[in-house]
Amino acid sequence: SIMEFMVSGTSDTDRDVQLAMRIFAMAVVVAALAGGAACSDDDDAVSGGDEESGESASTVSGPLMRYPGPANSGSDGDSALIEGELVLEDGCLYVVGELERFPVIWPAGTSWDAESTTVNSPSTGEMPVGTVVSGGGGYSTVEEVGRRVDSVAQRLAEECVDNTYGEIAFVNNGTDSIGPAE
Repeated sequence: SIMEFMVSGTSDTDRDVQLAMRIFAMAVVVAALAGGAACSDDDDAVSGGDEESGESASTVSGPLMRYPGPANSGSDGDSALIEGELVLEDGCLYVVGELERFPVIWPAGTSWDAESTTVNSPSTGEMPVGTVVSGGGGYSTVEEVGRRVDSVAQRLAEECVDNTYGEIAFVNNGTDSIGPAE
């Protein structure tokens, strides 16, 4: 009404416009912040990695790539056999089978000991380079590493993939999914 306008100096329409402008401005700020985090090129900031080495603390340990989440108990998952000798070459860790060699995505919690060149599994123990390992999982593309693990591991996989199919071995993300062959 005219009286309210004269007392407050603004009309209901003006207040509605001001409110809409404030809401729009807040939405723009929220979208910019969310878009900036989602589009960040700094994977280490998101993954908690070491900026100097460029490694993600959660998915890359030296030449070893692993799932980011906790490992499932047991060894359930895909049924393809992943078996061969652990070989370290040019900063890449492979499982070398009879015909091909594959970089490997290891279960979460698996780590690399650079001094002893050993894969350390929380459940199956130490597997030094030269050990023949056997486990269950599947094979897929380097791009799948980006989808299932992260872009830090994908970059290492791109550097290391060296087989006819351009594939990476994905060990099932289980505590007992891979270990020394018996």
